Amino acid sequence: MSAIYPISDLQKRPAEVKERARSEVVHLTENGRGAFVMMSEDYFEDYVARKQDEAVWEAGLIAAVEAGMRDVEQDRTHTLEETLKHIDELRARLDGTEAA
Repeated sequence: MSAIYPISDLQKRPAEVKERARSEVVHLTENGRGAFVMMSEDYFEDYVARKQDEAVWEAGLIAAVEAGMRDVEQDRTHTLEETLKHIDELRARLDGTEAA
């Protein structure tokens, strides 16, 4: 859970607020309502990098699902038995043995 401080705590307890902002998002309120968000530069850079990684992963996931949907629409599918047989054949090739 993010830290929440009244904006007046920036003057009353600046060290505490800044310390929390080093490791998490700090929400500052005015008159009991959200007004500002604060975080350290390092935390911000890590946060942005994580969000970029998540966006790349999500784009890849969406592309994979769309490709799978196209395969289903074009009847490019296999039964579970066919898939398991193919996996056994690949394993056998890797192990240098014959598939059962």
